[in-house]
Amino acid sequence: MERIDKLLSKLNIASRKEAKTLIKKGLILADGVKITSADMKVSENAVISYSGKEYTYQKYRYFLMNKPSGYLSANKDPKDKTVMDIFVEKYPDIKVSDYFLMGRLDKDTVGLLIITNDGDLTHRLLSPKYHVEKTYYVKIDTPINESIKKKIEDGVYIEKDVLTKPSKIEILNDEMTECNITIVEGRFHQVKKMFSLNGSNVTYLKRIKFGKLILPSNLREGDIIELSKEEIELLKNEN
Repeated sequence: MERIDKLLSKLNIASRKEAKTLIKKGLILADGVKITSADMKVSENAVISYSGKEYTYQKYRYFLMNKPSGYLSANKDPKDKTVMDIFVEKYPDIKVSDYFLMGRLDKDTVGLLIITNDGDLTHRLLSPKYHVEKTYYVKIDTPINESIKKKIEDGVYIEKDVLTKPSKIEILNDEMTECNITIVEGRFHQVKKMFSLNGSNVTYLKRIKFGKLILPSNLREGDIIELSKEEIELLKNEN
């Protein structure tokens, strides 16, 4: 159980001081019951009604963004626009400093990006020992043949002492210039470096899957949705 004024503050409805005024005016309901005192205790999961809207407190929240090109995967940057600039515009009541990016994407890379305040889950799923799969749709300017495909899948040195773990490539067109690649790491510019060994430049890169989560086909670049309970469970049950 939680004091109602504290819960209203957590929900960003009002400060604890402001809550007393709202309660005195009879504007706050918890599970359909009018609140009459700021020190009344209610369930932390109570449905709070105020100004025609309903609010339910959630300790952890999970969002999926279709990241657009031109934005850094960072909370803030002194020079460039970041994905959090988009996030705070759509969710102005959220304290951005409490949120984490579950796997970064390059500035010119688009697609699936998870944003959450669940730091423990973020740390676990980004840990190399869990090998969470990430799938990218790739366009390259030079065709790859079966030999190169197998070489990349088996693992290649993208730096002097950095050998990539085995990956999976699905060729999508007859010209062999479009494919899906699934990797279990998240090294800096990794996919671009893997294909550059064939002399290929990646001209378009989009993350379409993170673990079992799939980027919705109807989610436009820059749009954000909050994950459902079922989708959250998919994340939590990775490995």
